[in-house]
Amino acid sequence: MLGAAMGSALGLPLEGVPVTARDPTAAFSFGPHTGATCGISADAQLMMFTAEGLIRAAVRHSDRGICHPPSVVHQAYLRWLTTQGITGKKKPIDGADTGWLFSVKDLHHRRGPGEGTIKALKRGEVFTASRPPNTSKGQRRAHADSARRPDGRASL
Repeated sequence: MLGAAMGSALGLPLEGVPVTARDPTAAFSFGPHTGATCGISADAQLMMFTAEGLIRAAVRHSDRGICHPPSVVHQAYLRWLTTQGITGKKKPIDGADTGWLFSVKDLHHRRGPGEGTIKALKRGEVFTASRPPNTSKGQRRAHADSARRPDGRASL
């Protein structure tokens, strides 16, 4: 996770810039991108809230012996959605401001999250492998690949 977050931060100044227009040294300049110097990208933010949801799910299962991890991770995503200044049909059950991660103010900056992600989370539905969150190109490909292979691994 740390390596992915670091790579995301270094690549943030290049996000949205066509490959042909990129300065090859830009990733090493630590320059600002939408007001952020080595900011936390939307992908890194979602990765952190995914990890938080998985940790909460493991703790809940350990403490209570019962848990539905997709629902707990979904609650983490709703907390992330709140950090982006967006409200959906549902709000996090425990409140948006629960947990340490929500208190990190650097995560309360919009860094270009994908529209498919925003639309899916605003609907407020818990998604699973059999009920994918959206129909974006990447989601359709991943779902088709997992449906094709009996072991669930994506085909190359």
